Amino acid sequence: MLKIFISNPFKYPINERLIVGNLTNFLRNKVQDDCEVSIRITGYSEMLNLARKYLFEPNNLHNVLSFAYSEVRDFLPDPDGINRLGDIVVCYEKAKDEAKAANKSLDEWLYYLIEHGAKHLLGIHHD
Repeated sequence: MLKIFISNPFKYPINERLIVGNLTNFLRNKVQDDCEVSIRITGYSEMLNLARKYLFEPNNLHNVLSFAYSEVRDFLPDPDGINRLGDIVVCYEKAKDEAKAANKSLDEWLYYLIEHGAKHLLGIHHD
């Protein structure tokens, strides 16, 4: 069973149903049945802190970051048999600015960023 967990500690207005539905459709034929993905919707400050801590980029504000569990564990299966793909973190405020600049709906842009992050979790990278 595919499980998608969303953390939105700042209570940004997001369409969780759209995100879960679209991501489920995207991942359906790409992952094992027992799979988990975590999504965190955050703001500028936390996103900058993550870039500093994990990417060693002191002033680079990313719109989305992905942390694949396969890159941080010892490549051993989890003892409970669940395939944890990893975490996707989206900067809501940056996404909102980008959606406006691109003349896209915020829901559409947020999902685009989340799918982009999911591709990274699957090992699909860009130049």
